[in-house]
Amino acid sequence: MKKSKKIIAIMLVLAAAGALFAQKTPYDTADAATRKLIAEVDSLIEAQQYQSAFTKTGEIENEYTLTKKVEIATSYFAQSIMHRMFAFKNLQAGETLSSVRQGTGSYSSTLFDPVEVIEDYTSKNGHKPILDYALAMYYDSVYYCYGDSWLISQDEQVDKIIQYAQSGLDNDFYDAHILSELAYFYRTKRMEDKASATYLKIDELGFTLDANDCFNLGSSLYSQGKVEASIPYMVKAVAGYEGNLNYQADAYYLCAQMYTALGDFTQADQYYSMWEAKTPQDYRICYGRIYLYALQNLQSKSIENAKKLFTYGTTNPSTVQMAMQMYYNARQGAMIEPYLKALEADYAGDVHALQNIYFHFAYYYYLEGNKTLAAQYVSKAREYFVMNGELTDQIEAQFTQMLQ
Repeated sequence: MKKSKKIIAIMLVLAAAGALFAQKTPYDTADAATRKLIAEVDSLIEAQQYQSAFTKTGEIENEYTLTKKVEIATSYFAQSIMHRMFAFKNLQAGETLSSVRQGTGSYSSTLFDPVEVIEDYTSKNGHKPILDYALAMYYDSVYYCYGDSWLISQDEQVDKIIQYAQSGLDNDFYDAHILSELAYFYRTKRMEDKASATYLKIDELGFTLDANDCFNLGSSLYSQGKVEASIPYMVKAVAGYEGNLNYQADAYYLCAQMYTALGDFTQADQYYSMWEAKTPQDYRICYGRIYLYALQNLQSKSIENAKKLFTYGTTNPSTVQMAMQMYYNARQGAMIEPYLKALEADYAGDVHALQNIYFHFAYYYYLEGNKTLAAQYVSKAREYFVMNGELTDQIEAQFTQMLQ
């Protein structure tokens, strides 16, 4: 799952964008006077006058302005003490929230515990659904700012984010950011059906799915076996991650896997090629192509990629086992023997590589039920382990198993 370290201020950026394009905001159902006040508060936020913005919300007291207070506190604080006391600052030219937070300035703090304040307001005025949206914002901010170093564990924080964000959505109080968080945290709980439904809801409501959203939605649909539906979102993720090679590589890999699962081998290979042009050193390219070519019965091309994978660790058993697993997954176990023979020829003078290769010859023949050849290669492998001074009780126990 992808989750970039987003500064929590992003929620207000998204809210501002929503207003620009006349998208729904959580404050649309407020009375005219409250909407006017919130517009003035938003202008102060845009001017980076955060102390003034927080103070101004107090001119009208209702659930909408209380929600706005929570929004400002969680997004634009200069200092926070456990997210129960906040300090704010009207920024000067050249200042940023990041520089203020990392600086050593002293500010006057305001006691503002959103949970306590909302509970008090609810006890006097009854349940107001917009305050569930406010609490979702609050616990989301706590999660990223404090993690497990807070009053309740991160797991409990996630449960509260899901509880309050879903309630907000059910009652029509949301923004793009909190919906994205809701979908993401459903994924962390392995609730893929709810995750994908929430991401799709973001799209349906006219909000923009960012690269992380597209990646997670594509992954979620793919994990549910909805391969064809997953591809357009992963393709968008590839484009959206331009400039972020690590994330883009993951998206390329999943695109190639999705097209492979769909049986569109040409498209799958094109994605491997596009990926290879950018990060040719990524072992997953040759790893994926072992399977891709084996599925098409292209033995020579598959073995070339299996041999390339071996170069990432000639003495590491994983490089051979990963290739063997790909052949078995493709129902092409018969390609393993010529693959191992190709390695044997390429590394004829490398006693450490041969140790690894002969071990896996023995293992392959053991898996295939060929006891005679398994015994021959156990003998060869043991010879090299002894020569290299690497024969352990654990390896000997594996040899014993292969001989049974």
